[in-house]
Amino acid sequence: MKQFLLAILVFISASTFAQTTVFQGNGKSDFGGAVGKGTLNVINTPDSFSIYLNKGTGTFDSVLVLYIDTFSTAGITSTSQLSSFGSIDKYSKATMAQGGTENPVLNFPTNFTPDFAIAFDKTGGKIYSFQFLFLSYVMIEGNTFAINAVGNSYGKGFSKSELGLTPGQTIRLNFVGTYIDGNTVSRSAEGFGDPFTGYNGTARIGSTQPYTIKSFYTYNSSTALPVVLKDFKASPLQEKVQLNWSVAQETNIEGYEVKRSGNGIQFSTIATVPARNNSGINSQYSFTDNNPLQGNNYYRLAIIEKDRKELSNILTVKTNIAAKFKIQQIGNALNVQVNNLASGMYKLLIVNPLGQTLQNSSIKIDGYLNKQIQLPTNVTKGIYRITLRSESESLTQNIFIQ
Repeated sequence: MKQFLLAILVFISASTFAQTTVFQGNGKSDFGGAVGKGTLNVINTPDSFSIYLNKGTGTFDSVLVLYIDTFSTAGITSTSQLSSFGSIDKYSKATMAQGGTENPVLNFPTNFTPDFAIAFDKTGGKIYSFQFLFLSYVMIEGNTFAINAVGNSYGKGFSKSELGLTPGQTIRLNFVGTYIDGNTVSRSAEGFGDPFTGYNGTARIGSTQPYTIKSFYTYNSSTALPVVLKDFKASPLQEKVQLNWSVAQETNIEGYEVKRSGNGIQFSTIATVPARNNSGINSQYSFTDNNPLQGNNYYRLAIIEKDRKELSNILTVKTNIAAKFKIQQIGNALNVQVNNLASGMYKLLIVNPLGQTLQNSSIKIDGYLNKQIQLPTNVTKGIYRITLRSESESLTQNIFIQ
């Protein structure tokens, strides 16, 4: 394992922050879209290297095979060249594209000759090296690893020390990904790096109609985005959260996406801040989250350059903001204001002084709400109870309606 992992790695200076490069799937969905509609995150820190699939639509129930060209040795030009020097299982069958009922051959162009592969599904995976032995290419089995599955994310993180590597080393490679059934060896058109344009998996059986890879992704930490994230801080500010960051060597950067999560796993973009591209000086940026979530808020930055982005480290801010529910009468309507409330469907109830429910309507709330509700025509002067209720919580305000 250590011997052929060393061939993948190139020594360069370490980065202060975790460098996450996001690769988009090719948009196909004939196996449901877990790969084609998903993204592949390659994460490098001075001490670790990780690969994670953030699945798209559908279930991740087949094998994702990443064919890797490390530039170090001559590699294969076709999966038909491979034979196994280890156990035959769904990972080896998917990588060789052999041993099933369809066995669709993949051919590789002269500028992409893979010498390694990583094959994994939602439960585990294996790393293989392709070595030329006895006048043919033999697939040598490396470590078997368990998958870290959290939400819609599946992958594996390796510490560099456990791989026998010195902290500060990163990875340089070309790769292409293909999504294939490890039992029937039926290949979908879903993948990374190649569009698989016009590919029909059921028509590519055996070597009768092999598919030739036409493009691939390149990952090289020594060609990181032309910006250095020097500082990134988040701190509570009354009932808000203030984010500040500074960058240097900023060139050809489109902007910075501010991402927030309530669980540290699933992030959504809450703002985009345009870049100034002041390459000669340090640039200071800030953003105020006026509507943070209750409890823990996780923040990270996505630094964007054209069609690629890198993610910063994650910051955590805990807020103790009580949910706010304000009611104000405006003519024949009630203005309902809510913030810092869990997203979901709520019932809005208007109860008169006699305890009779005059209105019971459904409202969707995404953290906050500012909406006018028309009062029923039979409302008379008095104190009314307004209740906003979900399955998990209930908020009530009394208001004197004139």
